[in-house]
Amino acid sequence: MFCEKENHELLVTVITPTYNRAYTLERLYNSLKNQTCKLFEWIIVDDGSTDETRALVENFSREKAIEIRYFYKENGGKHTALNLAMKFVRTPLTIIVDSDDVLTSDAIETILKYHQKYHHLQDLCGFCFLRAYPSGKVIGDLFPKDEMISDFITMRLKEKIEGDKAEVFYSEILKKFEFPVFEGEKYLPENVVWFRMAFEYKVVFVNKVIYITEYLPDGLTANSKFIFMKNPQGFMALNSIFLDKRMPLLRRIRAAISFNTCRIIAKKSLLSSVRTLESGKLLVLLLAPFGWLNLLRKKMQMYLYFRSKREKRKKKH
Repeated sequence: MFCEKENHELLVTVITPTYNRAYTLERLYNSLKNQTCKLFEWIIVDDGSTDETRALVENFSREKAIEIRYFYKENGGKHTALNLAMKFVRTPLTIIVDSDDVLTSDAIETILKYHQKYHHLQDLCGFCFLRAYPSGKVIGDLFPKDEMISDFITMRLKEKIEGDKAEVFYSEILKKFEFPVFEGEKYLPENVVWFRMAFEYKVVFVNKVIYITEYLPDGLTANSKFIFMKNPQGFMALNSIFLDKRMPLLRRIRAAISFNTCRIIAKKSLLSSVRTLESGKLLVLLLAPFGWLNLLRKKMQMYLYFRSKREKRKKKH
């Protein structure tokens, strides 16, 4: 077993981008201290925090319970923090763990168990495990088969598997897929990278929970319903992937409409946007008017959503 290696070579990097989450980091730190296998390091990228994050991490480091490296940068969003972190990763495997989440005590040991079993496969980019709520209930769906070898697109679109999962990547492959950065935008769907990988690499999908998620009120997930309105170029990048000819036609049509909607929000011209595409140019041109209709629908949904929230707050008072 990898965890019994005499040279104690570090094999996994846990990356945690964080922004003003000093009040949650200790839970994650404790879950890392309690790992049954210690062959990992923890890279924390502080994305411009103004709270006590730095001092807290310094206290963690002084304990010398686990390997910790801390990096500070100006606030730019989780994807920019991940790009920075990947420059410093030196282990074969990488897992991204949010600052308000924790790992199960056997998470690192489990990752290395499957790495030992499958690392010989040439077209493998990593593994995908399950997440659970603090109650123990699995988030979203189980995979159709345990240890199923497939790709992210097939799993999400064909098998229709929903819910957040725990992705573990081979670091050298993840480094090839940098997260795109768009000026003025601080959010990018991580699926932009996962789906790009899917055209080239497979994943082992394992029906085992290694990651516990608590969706906090100030978290990205809890506030993501209309996040595309402030980050349209990132969502253009996501929809451009679904325009690929290998995607089902209906999915390509939906992507073309969404691409146009985000293009309008980003104030990008139709022709200049089409020129950036590798696939789906004709679809985007033909469905351009539907982008406007979809935008009106989204704005109405947003208006009704926030009106409902205001009314609920009034009733509480």
